[in-house]
Amino acid sequence: MESYKCTQRTRNVIAYFAQKVEVYSIENEENSNHQDFHHINSIGQAIECIHNGVEVLRSCHIIENELMSASNNNISCQSLLDTGIIGFILPYAVPDADIELLESVISIIDKITFINQPLDSPLQNPVFLHNFVSIIQKSFSKIKLNALNIISNLLHDENISKNVFEVLSEINLIQILWNADLFNSSFTQKTASNFNYSIEDPIVYSSGILSDFAETYDKERVSCLIPYLSIIINNLNVENQHALKNFVSALSYILRSLDSHQIIIDAKVPKICIRLLSFNHEAAVSEIFDCFYRLEKKNNIPNLLKPKFARLCTHILETSSNPDILLHIIRFLDLFIPKHFNEIDQKLFIDVLINLTEYQKYKIKIYSSLVLVRSFNFASDEIIFYYHEKKLFDFIFSFILSYQPDDVIYILHNILSLIERNQEMKELFVLDQEFKKMLEEVLTEGEGEVTEFSQFLIQSFYTD
Repeated sequence: MESYKCTQRTRNVIAYFAQKVEVYSIENEENSNHQDFHHINSIGQAIECIHNGVEVLRSCHIIENELMSASNNNISCQSLLDTGIIGFILPYAVPDADIELLESVISIIDKITFINQPLDSPLQNPVFLHNFVSIIQKSFSKIKLNALNIISNLLHDENISKNVFEVLSEINLIQILWNADLFNSSFTQKTASNFNYSIEDPIVYSSGILSDFAETYDKERVSCLIPYLSIIINNLNVENQHALKNFVSALSYILRSLDSHQIIIDAKVPKICIRLLSFNHEAAVSEIFDCFYRLEKKNNIPNLLKPKFARLCTHILETSSNPDILLHIIRFLDLFIPKHFNEIDQKLFIDVLINLTEYQKYKIKIYSSLVLVRSFNFASDEIIFYYHEKKLFDFIFSFILSYQPDDVIYILHNILSLIERNQEMKELFVLDQEFKKMLEEVLTEGEGEVTEFSQFLIQSFYTD
């Protein structure tokens, strides 16, 4: 393990803590051996004691209590991290350490990992991570719960997550969690209830780690998680909403591997997910539609063509106030509606998507309208006139410069296809002064291919 020296910078931060508590002043390095370690009253002295290997348990308790009571936890954690405390306490983060000391050390590390670690953090050390996994494999306790949370924090750390992930992937952490029954909701709930303090179901952490692994693996490597699909399928009825969200999120990432698709289809997962939507499990809605998107992209899922799904989908679009959920559903519909336009209740989806063009957020407005634009080539004249009646074209003409340049060209090409369809369609657009104003606006404000195409349309239909 890397050795850490008590540098002058470290002592400066220790002195900061001593001054803050106003009980004890750190003596200089020459006098440090003469301190009375039996009267540890400050976090500064506690750090000094741990560095010297004296009164370690009591010192850890003092630091732990300081972190728990700190009014500004981020500042306290960062200041504590700057002392090099991690290097001082890591030798005690081992499976065979005294239980009380191990619990205190793990609690300190747990709180410190809420902030990003330095690039050279010892927490990415393979020896430390192996020890941590060994701790998780021991009998269930608060220590195990905190250890799971630490791993979760490290997998989200901006500086060291990649290194941590590679080490944990190499030692097959997911298999270890499975062997420890930490994906069994009935086991974890029952065990958690044996404690007389408030404790969150550990399946929240284990499912979160599974989701993190699935997200971090690239498209090729994620197939190594296919053997664990049974974990996800068996937990799609888990009561904890955070765990459910994590499991469905993991599934959506694993579905990047085509080898997983038939397994999921054979297990009737789409039907299960539709049932989850009917129970209004809002926590996992975005992730469920990500799964639908990846499955539908390469397959035809019969359950998604049933009226029940159409009603559920449009109901969520009408009632949800969560922009993230709306965007995930719209992304799915951008694929689904053009693919199955003649197999669905067209007006049901059209009405809801047009209503979304009145939504406050621009992304929702624009993306909703683009879903309908993609249907132009499949839509009958009746549906095109219905779009006109519902003011879809008025919206597009008014917000044309809010679209990306490629989307503007796509819209204009699709409208040109409609104009060339028949005389009725031609008159619908060419006689519409708003359409002409839109082309002139694009010609004036646009650039490149956008202006060239709008100029072509103006010359084609409005030049004698």
